[in-house]
Amino acid sequence: MKPYPYILSPMLLSLVFASKLAAADTPQVHIHGSNTIGAELMPALIEHYGQTQTWNTERRVANNETSTFVFQNAQQQPTLNVGLQAKGSSTAFKGLLNGSAHIGMASRPIKDKEAAKLQAAGLGDLHDFGHERVLALDGLAIITHAENPVQTISMQSLAKVFSGKITNWQTLGGQDLAINVYARDHQSGTFDTFKSLVLKPSKSSLTPNAKRFSSNEKLSDSVARDPQGVGFTGFAYIRNAKAIELEGSCGMRFSPDEFSVKTEEYPLARRLFLYTIPGSATASAQSLLDYSLSDAAQRIISDTGFVNQDIQLKSGEQGKRLHANLFHPIQNQTLLRDLSSKMADADRASVIFQFNHGSSQLDNKSLQDISRLARFLKRPEHVGKSVKLFGFADSSGDFNTNQRLSLKRAQVVATALEAKGIKAASVTGYSELSPIACNTGKGLDKNRRVEVWLK
Repeated sequence: MKPYPYILSPMLLSLVFASKLAAADTPQVHIHGSNTIGAELMPALIEHYGQTQTWNTERRVANNETSTFVFQNAQQQPTLNVGLQAKGSSTAFKGLLNGSAHIGMASRPIKDKEAAKLQAAGLGDLHDFGHERVLALDGLAIITHAENPVQTISMQSLAKVFSGKITNWQTLGGQDLAINVYARDHQSGTFDTFKSLVLKPSKSSLTPNAKRFSSNEKLSDSVARDPQGVGFTGFAYIRNAKAIELEGSCGMRFSPDEFSVKTEEYPLARRLFLYTIPGSATASAQSLLDYSLSDAAQRIISDTGFVNQDIQLKSGEQGKRLHANLFHPIQNQTLLRDLSSKMADADRASVIFQFNHGSSQLDNKSLQDISRLARFLKRPEHVGKSVKLFGFADSSGDFNTNQRLSLKRAQVVATALEAKGIKAASVTGYSELSPIACNTGKGLDKNRRVEVWLK
């Protein structure tokens, strides 16, 4: 009798693989969580990691959500087994809590209640730097059929469409057709992000008429086939659908492009995370994690359709930045002229440093980006360029108080860069001038920032 008959179910086959692997004295790494990350990005990173070790790789797929990567050296000796389960972001923290996962994948930040459970179990605070890492960036694109004439939708209208308050495309400037809503399922971090950024601010809930999907690919393909359809998905899964422009409450418009996701000014930009329990990562898990976060992995991230964290420079941003002041009262013309002068003929870097309300403390992504920016500025093509740091605040509070806070933020970044061997040519605070988002809701978070310009 064959040891594993072909009639075994995928679930039983997965258990057979697991028991077979567990019996071998081979290092194990288990990764659980987001299917946004786990569908294509993490498998690609795992396979390329094996290539960097010159190992042979065999991927054994149990079902759409579960697979095992078996690595062997040139002598066909087992070196590492990596188990991957992509069943939604919430399962990352369940796996870390019960000890079944070494690494958790999430397409949203850990929730306070999830972090509290882990901390109560003596597993540390996963909010801390070193345990919460940004793997890549993504944007939630609003997608329609390619021939839908609607080009732009406001954030307010978007909430009304997905809550069922707007039901006809004619209301949005389209044809007299009913709107068919497509959405991810409740396990999905993509849905959690959409709910947080679109539905909750308007105190809305998803319409019960929405067609729900566990897969980004299936959702996107369904919208692309439906002239009346609208949905949301990650940038990596736009596929044959059309992504439309978003308009903020103040009238600012945002295109779904890579640079605006890297600067995180696109309203539905998001971070993709990897989490680990303090002190619990095995040597093999840490090695795979380090590779996934490395500069070498950025090409793999792009190749799978996500937005990597390589720094880009963009010229012509001066006009866009100053145009943003049309959406906010200008309280200091002298400061605005100084900003305009410093921006002239300079290129804006895609890296951005964000801060909590009233704070000048760098967040976890910013702590990662300091090292990334220092490496970028030490490249031969950038040596000798002037580095300009512009600090900003949101519009809440007094202008002069915000100006001092924005300067302090820029100084914090300057100090961190100087520790890496980079000295900024100018460090300036511009209070609430030149917003990159409407000063409401999540837009306030985006406007508390430091920008980097090179000349």
